[in-house]
Amino acid sequence: MRCRRARGGEPQSGIALLLVVWLLALLTVIAGEFIASGRVKAAAEHNKQDDLRGLALALAGYRAAVAALDDQIEGLELDTDERLLLRYRGVVDSVAAAAADVPLGDGTYSWRISDEDGLVNINTVLRPVLANLLKQCGLGPGAERDTVIDSILDWRDPNRDHRLNGAEEDYYRGLDPPYSCKDGPFSVVEELLLVRGVTPGLFAGSEIDGQKKPGLRDLVSPRAPERPNTWTAPRAVLEACGLAKPLPPARPTVVSQHFVIVATGKPTGGGPPRSLRAVVLREEDPGGSRNFTLVYWNDTYIPE
Repeated sequence: MRCRRARGGEPQSGIALLLVVWLLALLTVIAGEFIASGRVKAAAEHNKQDDLRGLALALAGYRAAVAALDDQIEGLELDTDERLLLRYRGVVDSVAAAAADVPLGDGTYSWRISDEDGLVNINTVLRPVLANLLKQCGLGPGAERDTVIDSILDWRDPNRDHRLNGAEEDYYRGLDPPYSCKDGPFSVVEELLLVRGVTPGLFAGSEIDGQKKPGLRDLVSPRAPERPNTWTAPRAVLEACGLAKPLPPARPTVVSQHFVIVATGKPTGGGPPRSLRAVVLREEDPGGSRNFTLVYWNDTYIPE
């Protein structure tokens, strides 16, 4: 006796097979998504660890810079490349206030110190000197320079009356996004980026006709003294202020108080470097001990 296959058996088997194929495809996609997501999370975690290692190395560089300042310093000067030199008591030759690629753990750190007291005080600088500073930055006479000068003066003065080419509350409130004019002294040099006419290139420096120009951040500070330290003032500051640099055989005898520290950490394994910028106030008492006060800190600093 022969058994007959039930009608519709083959179509039902085909549908079941199709469902299995679709289920396998769906599971494959889901598994792939899990794998890709896991890889992304692992990469993000690895990058985070590299970033933290870079910051830790940069902090080590900062501490090394403070240690270099925590000694008996008799004078400061600049070398031919305008890098700071420290003259320690009892040492004939001045020492570079910098170190590069110092190995530590699974990476290296670098640091350099500059003298903020060799700059011009942005809160007290007069119009003629400010015009000379802008010229050093590559901004010559004209409406654009007048706008920057008047806007800087309007930003720091306490009133709401704007100068001929300046800007006050009405201008800044009309920007997108809007913000207020400070009408007070600059607290940090980065405030200049909020002032009308101050471009990133004017602030950080630029290259004009193949010649590198300094930025305002390299020439001014809200903490500089009334008269820059001529031993450590950059050439552009000396020229803008009409000052003369001491010449040999004179030896540096002036020690400043405000120092800028830029430190960078580089983890091994291809991780990105991490930099910080800090300003410390160094005070020395009659007994010879030194006290340091941190007055500015930026651990997301992007160097040149």
